[in-house]
Amino acid sequence: MEEAIIVGILNTTPDSFSDGGLYNVPDKALEHAHRIWQEGASYVDVGGESTRPGFVPVEASAEWDRIAPVVKTLVQENIPVSVDTRKLELIPWALDAGASMINFQGSVEDTFRLIASREVSEKCARWVLMYNGRTDEEAKAQNLSQKDRRLAFFDRCSEELASRNIPAERIIFDLGIGFGPSEEESIALLRQHGDFIQQYPQSWMLATSRKSFMKRWCRDAEPEQRLAPSLATALMAYQQGCRYFRVHDVRPHREGLQAVREICG
Repeated sequence: MEEAIIVGILNTTPDSFSDGGLYNVPDKALEHAHRIWQEGASYVDVGGESTRPGFVPVEASAEWDRIAPVVKTLVQENIPVSVDTRKLELIPWALDAGASMINFQGSVEDTFRLIASREVSEKCARWVLMYNGRTDEEAKAQNLSQKDRRLAFFDRCSEELASRNIPAERIIFDLGIGFGPSEEESIALLRQHGDFIQQYPQSWMLATSRKSFMKRWCRDAEPEQRLAPSLATALMAYQQGCRYFRVHDVRPHREGLQAVREICG
């Protein structure tokens, strides 16, 4: 089994669902980034705008001002940086600052604009393309199932990437669990993850860490107390073939995934 790649979450926001306000000044953000790195993350995923349900949007310039000092410092320290954003206009700034991954959580149509951009064609970064079910009005109008919505989206992504000769190894897909589905639908998507992984040549990222659908398993615990189900979903996804894991709790995920790798061979 291939090694799991841990993408450690660093939110510099005041309002993220789990850690809003904890790391929204550069010194605290950098301290946490160093902790993430020392615990075994392959990337530090820096975000400057919450995408939780009911989030308050910020302008691209304000989002960049939140993350730029952290991104630039980590790049200078040779720590690989992923930038988490839903804004196309922020991406060139992140790449120019040295980000090696863009974790894009924008709308369906903005995702296809991104695929058609010069940045994806010309830059050697890795690109995470997430299905944002909150923005897919056409699929909602057609009353498609959550699985069929994602199949239509990733089919189109694959076709457009292939038409532009974008190497599959530079692209990572993300089902977008938590961006639209109900609790039951999220669980169903976790069961179906392996079907998606087998269907496309791209790698996959799981980004379920601490999400609200896990409350059913933790007596409505606060987000930071949802480690056990977060780890369970990661271990299951790893056995299905997922290799990228965006998580808050880096060390337990790294250790748990390494144990599964060695046990299963």
